[in-house]
Amino acid sequence: MAELGKLQRLTLSAQITGQMENCIRDGVWTVGEKIPGELELMEQFGVSRNTVREALQALVFAGLLQTRPGDGTYILSGNQFDAALQKRLRQARLGEVLETRLVLETDIARLAAKRATGAERAELQAALALQQADVPEQEFIKADSAFHLCVARLCHNRLLQDLYSSLLGFLEDLVGEFLSSSGQNRQLAEHRALCAAIAAGRAEEAAALVRELVEMEKRLLLELDSQNHKGE
Repeated sequence: MAELGKLQRLTLSAQITGQMENCIRDGVWTVGEKIPGELELMEQFGVSRNTVREALQALVFAGLLQTRPGDGTYILSGNQFDAALQKRLRQARLGEVLETRLVLETDIARLAAKRATGAERAELQAALALQQADVPEQEFIKADSAFHLCVARLCHNRLLQDLYSSLLGFLEDLVGEFLSSSGQNRQLAEHRALCAAIAAGRAEEAAALVRELVEMEKRLLLELDSQNHKGE
C-alpha cells in the first residue's frame, strides 16, 4: 500500500475561495451577475482585504470570475468544469464546435424522446409556448436557449446536459447571426415539429429533425464566418 502524505490545512484564502465557489454552485451568485465588492466581501466573510483579493484572483485564474476594470467582478462560469470547457471552446475552430453540437444535440433529442415523462413533455410544451416569432431577437434567443436546455434535461443524462449547456452558452451570439439570416418563423416551425416528435416518443424522427436543423445552421454559420474572414 502506498504511503499517504500528510494532510495539509487549507489556507484562509483557500477556504474563502471554496465558500465563494459554493455561492456560485448554489445559485447565490448566478452567471453574468456582478458579485459584491471587496469591502462587502471582507465584512461577509470576516477576513482581510488581502485574503479576499487572493480568493478572487484564484477564481479569476480558474475561469469562474472575470474582473472588469472600473466596473467590478462578474460570474463568468458556474463551475470549474464549465470554465475549463469554455476555455477549450474558445481555442477550437468554429467547424469543430458546430460538429460537436450536431453530435450532442442529435443524441440528446433521441434520448429525450425515449425517456421523457408525461410531466416533462408538458414542460417542453410550456417552453415552446414562450417562443413567439414577433418578439425582439434577444428575447427570442433567450426563449430558444430555454427550449433547447429543456430538451437536454429530458434526456436524463446530467453529463450530456452539462456539456450541452456550456456549448449552447458559447454559441448564443452565433445563433443570433443565424436567426438574422433564416428568420424566427422557420426556427419556431422546426421547434414545433421537434416538440411533437418528442411528445409522441418518436426518437429517430426527433434525431432527424435536430440533425437537419443543426446541419442547416452549420452551413450558414460557416459561410458567414468565411465571409467575415475575407472582409478582414
